[in-house]
Amino acid sequence: MVVISTTDRYQWFPPLNVIKPSTSKHIQEQTVKNLIAKLLPQAAQKFKITVNKSIADDSPDAFQLDSNDKRIFITGSSGVAVAYGFHHYLKYYCKMHISWNGNQLKLPQVLPKLSQKIYVQINQKFRYYLNACTFSYSMVWWNWKRWEKEIDWMALNGINMPLALTGQESIWYKVYKKLGLTSTDLKNFFTGPAFLAWNRMGNIQRWAGPLPRIWMNKQRILQVKILKLMRNYGMLPVLPTFNGNIPNSLTAIYPKAKVVKSASWFGFKKPYGETTLLDPRDKLFKLISDLFLREQTKIYGTNHLYSLDLFNEIDPQSQDLHYLANISQSAFAALNSADNKAIWIMQGWMFYLDKYYWENKRIEAFVTAVPKGRIVILDLFAEVGPQYHRTKSFFGQPFIWCMLNNFGGNNGMYGTFETVIEGAISAYDVKNSTMIGIGMAPEGIGNNYIMYDLMAEMGWRKVAVDVRDWVVAYTVRRYGGLDENVIKAWFRLSETVYNCNDMRQYHCQAVPVARPSLTIANDAWYNADDIFVAWEYMLQADDQFHSSETFNHDLVDITRQALQEISFVMYKKLIKCYHDNQRENTELAGSQLIELLTDMDMLVRTDSHFLLGSWLDSALQQSNNISVKEYLRFNALNQITLWGPSKSKLHDYANKMWNGLIEKFYVKRWAIFVKALVKSISDSAPFDQQQFDLDIQKFEKSWVNENNKYSNTTSDNAINASKKLFLKYKVFVGKHQN
Repeated sequence: MVVISTTDRYQWFPPLNVIKPSTSKHIQEQTVKNLIAKLLPQAAQKFKITVNKSIADDSPDAFQLDSNDKRIFITGSSGVAVAYGFHHYLKYYCKMHISWNGNQLKLPQVLPKLSQKIYVQINQKFRYYLNACTFSYSMVWWNWKRWEKEIDWMALNGINMPLALTGQESIWYKVYKKLGLTSTDLKNFFTGPAFLAWNRMGNIQRWAGPLPRIWMNKQRILQVKILKLMRNYGMLPVLPTFNGNIPNSLTAIYPKAKVVKSASWFGFKKPYGETTLLDPRDKLFKLISDLFLREQTKIYGTNHLYSLDLFNEIDPQSQDLHYLANISQSAFAALNSADNKAIWIMQGWMFYLDKYYWENKRIEAFVTAVPKGRIVILDLFAEVGPQYHRTKSFFGQPFIWCMLNNFGGNNGMYGTFETVIEGAISAYDVKNSTMIGIGMAPEGIGNNYIMYDLMAEMGWRKVAVDVRDWVVAYTVRRYGGLDENVIKAWFRLSETVYNCNDMRQYHCQAVPVARPSLTIANDAWYNADDIFVAWEYMLQADDQFHSSETFNHDLVDITRQALQEISFVMYKKLIKCYHDNQRENTELAGSQLIELLTDMDMLVRTDSHFLLGSWLDSALQQSNNISVKEYLRFNALNQITLWGPSKSKLHDYANKMWNGLIEKFYVKRWAIFVKALVKSISDSAPFDQQQFDLDIQKFEKSWVNENNKYSNTTSDNAINASKKLFLKYKVFVGKHQN
């Protein structure tokens, strides 16, 4: 028998021991059986599924694989553990692959038999998933079918602690109506659907609203389904609770309540910014917390895990240690009053983002004011800026090591192979570590799948993987075969593009998605050659891969990234021609850049995951009402471009290189820019960036309100499109570096 074991540290935190699945073993077993039947209907009867908690022994979770001549036996300590084990068998014995971008489910004619039992103890008690922002950047328009697919994916990847924030506005509506607010008051509080993440965190209000009641009701129904399936797998969903963010109108009803006005968040002014925050020490805080949690529990139930962020990109009102301790102590007391088993789950983003304020002494005062084990800190950006080091494992409170990976749902290629492989393991093994889980907390999903496939395995791995061995296995199962050229491509990518180690926070903020200016810097951490080499190797892959959905997706993504790098080379040429006062060459360089971006737009239309039309249609399908559709359209388009009013500091933060968006938005912006540069030379007048920005803002605002049609279907063939572009732009390959 092969055994991968771990030690048990969970006796340090007795409150966490009561956090257990709320469904029976029989329900969990049946839910996994249903999953297998969906994925492998022709072979579902060949798997024997058993949930047996005792199999975990002294570890948080475990699964066991065994076989005979007829069946595969999978036993796990929970439904999630069984699904994790099933996925392990598919990946490492059947060479099969399940991902956001497509599946490779070529089942062997005879299910591979195990030479011996495989017993895997899962090191981490909690395997956390999602970020408060994911619910806006990726999930805002999801229907039940898409949610079901994602929850199945969670189970397969061992996730047992998913964030579950959908449908809370219907609860808040009831609570605030009980407190005396009117429908008009709440129309001025809730944002539109695409911006609810930041409304919930207390950053903004009202923008792109008002929020339709029908939206709230549909989301409530959806959340009931979401939570039922999560719990049927044995998951422990993390629900929201009160964080102090209140409608300003409430202060008229409770004039003595102790409130503060937040600072303007990224330039959001009244009536959209400067939100009203209730001090947790005020008795009204406890009242609202009680009302919300009781109403939420009545409708959604509870697993006693609650997401609570008091200072998400919001400055505390004082630097005093007693103030911080009292604030967290009071917030926890309010939570505990409604649920005496409550565990506070807190994003540790603020500790990374504002290190100047959050010195160790302030972090210690804040987190240790809560009883030990009643708060769990998400070390949210641990693959780049882990905080457990400097805080000595958060001064004794349990924490979860998280990979953030993505900001704004951008679809540029990015990853941190080495720190993911080594970071989570070393954090768990460090002396006196209080690490109790791993997590994936991206702002947006659907991109860079290799990083998530790897990170999901860190829940059970105790020894760092050999990168090259792992990459070979990944390509074989993702594409359904072994190919030397594909392997060479992914070796290059995994060692460069997917191995960023310069501690950067953002990526995908340059050409072509940045608002045009004379001073755009490239934000790549690798040589352009790394992408070009991988691109060429992928095009040399065996023809057997041409029918692979996952291969086609990755080829489009790599080609898009290569064109992105070439676009920066062209941009530099454009700017040089302008500075050299060469009018005709400036015009020519500009037309070449625009032609390349048009080519990129046509390329990404060959893959369904790169279509603006799909995003927009998902939004419009939320309602049959014409005026509501216009409202939803505005939400969908504003988020991925202006991100707020026309002068928003967050413009292009949630950029996407999608078909339709490139041609109708980015290309048009660059055309306006080139025209302005040419006019500047013709008029012998300096380029006026400030005036240009004002002109561009007018275009952007107009575009967001247009009623253009965008395709939601693919065209052409990804292989052919990539080959044509490689030949067309081959002159750049191997000649330019960042």
